[in-house]
Amino acid sequence: MLEFDVIKIPAAAALALDPMKARLLQELAEPASAASLASRLGLTRQRVKYHLRRWKTASWSSQRRNAMGGLSERLMVATASPYVISPTALGLKRSIGARQ
Repeated sequence: MLEFDVIKIPAAAALALDPMKARLLQELAEPASAASLASRLGLTRQRVKYHLRRWKTASWSSQRRNAMGGLSERLMVATASPYVISPTALGLKRSIGARQ
């Protein structure tokens, strides 16, 4: 896991600022399956999987398979903690605190 990651793309920043998506990302500090996340958050597994696919596309999560007996479980984990949103991703032209 990276020490931190910077979100530079505006569309990605919008994803990260959504409260539900941010909560899911926070929960992925430890490996978890869609079913376990759904149970913890009171969501359907399908809804959680939808959000997890968005995170994987943005490269904010990775997956691994965990074999238990004859069953295989897909676990997701965040690629960094925390994530920092770049001011440029929010449409700011200069860095915060810069003099005029």
